[in-house]
Amino acid sequence: DNWPDIKRKLVCGKCKVLVDKFSSKYKTCERYCTAIGRKCTGAWMDYDDTCSVLYPMTCKETIASDDALCECGKEDVADDVETPVTDAVPEEPAAETRAEEAEQRSDGGVEVCHTAVPGQICYD
Repeated sequence: DNWPDIKRKLVCGKCKVLVDKFSSKYKTCERYCTAIGRKCTGAWMDYDDTCSVLYPMTCKETIASDDALCECGKEDVADDVETPVTDAVPEEPAAETRAEEAEQRSDGGVEVCHTAVPGQICYD
């Protein structure tokens, strides 16, 4: 594979590299991995330009550093599976059930809504 901008040619695992030009070019490990057609599976701040981890990061995290450790998983291919769309709307519990739940609250009280009709019970 062609992995660009690897600082000091440091490969820290099968798919984990020390990325050079991090803050100036890629900004996040997600962007680095996307640039090579892969999906980010891990991100870390390196210790002193080595494979040692100073602290973990998220794939979308930006840092003011010229390098970071990025792990890029398998090639990022679009899923061919379509997500079914449903018009289902969750049903609200019957008024009696909500009143019973309010009475069974651990603090024993019933919270009054300040943004609804005066005296209306609030439900989480």
